[in-house]
Amino acid sequence: MLAARVACASYGAVVREAYSPALHVNEDVSADQCERDNLWVTNRIEWLIKKGDKVNPDVPLIKPLQIRLASGELTRAWNTTIVISHCELTLLPKSMK
Repeated sequence: MLAARVACASYGAVVREAYSPALHVNEDVSADQCERDNLWVTNRIEWLIKKGDKVNPDVPLIKPLQIRLASGELTRAWNTTIVISHCELTLLPKSMK
């Protein structure tokens, strides 16, 4: 009986992250809806499982992702995009661009 499996591909979620001019050259940038002085880079990829990782099917994968709520907004539903790559780890893209 196998307790763990090895991932044959990498799986990630498309997210946004805080903008840094040194790190995010030619990336898509947008202003924060609540704080206009804060900038975000959109379409970044947060890799959740990387090719070659050992994955136990009996243990849930937990990765906290955050979303900002507007003032007075108590709950919100949203969709996210999951991406798959068969590239080697050194070639994994950091963004959808």
